[in-house]
Amino acid sequence: MGTARTTETLTPIVHAEEKERVLREHRDEVLAATDEYRRVLTPLERTCRRVEEDLCVLVDGTLVAGCVCFLSHWSLAEKVGRPVTEVHERVPGYAAELAPKVDSFLRRLTTNSVVGRRNFTIHELPDLYAPVAPPPLGVPPAVQWLRSERQTLRRLPRSNAVLFTIRTQQVQLERLDDDTKTRLAARLRAEPEQLIAYRDLTERLPALLAFLSP
Repeated sequence: MGTARTTETLTPIVHAEEKERVLREHRDEVLAATDEYRRVLTPLERTCRRVEEDLCVLVDGTLVAGCVCFLSHWSLAEKVGRPVTEVHERVPGYAAELAPKVDSFLRRLTTNSVVGRRNFTIHELPDLYAPVAPPPLGVPPAVQWLRSERQTLRRLPRSNAVLFTIRTQQVQLERLDDDTKTRLAARLRAEPEQLIAYRDLTERLPALLAFLSP
């Protein structure tokens, strides 16, 4: 999973206006819960409006509620009520290689630790709310966006649920320093074709590598 212990806490909100807009215009798509856990939606939304992170709640390995304003090519409404393995069914190799490890990790997660990980992809547009992956738009690589999610997991002491947080950060590729460009190019070259496709980068990859490589 690439996780490590961290002392991170939730961060003050930066994109307050954008979260408010998304909650107003796409409420049913970004705020959802199973019938059994609809009671948590009000406090979950209240918290999500005050911090930069989007928030999900897991109970016994199942996604039961979430307030996720900055969706990145997935649907919260379609995932709520499903086990973590099904939530990640599009991830190449997840069911066979990662699912047992993730399930074991979630069972062992304690209330006195926070673990974090980071992922990335590259979007052509800067939209923070991006639930649907568009076809390639022909945006020049220099002005495409490196989008990264800082994710943390912690077990809540009173409910024993797991809080999963997502802090989205992004920067245009032209603003990266040379070392970061080189390391990103090396990472993209090393990725399996299936993972490149999962990131929606297959058609854009040659141009991206040409831009990022020295």
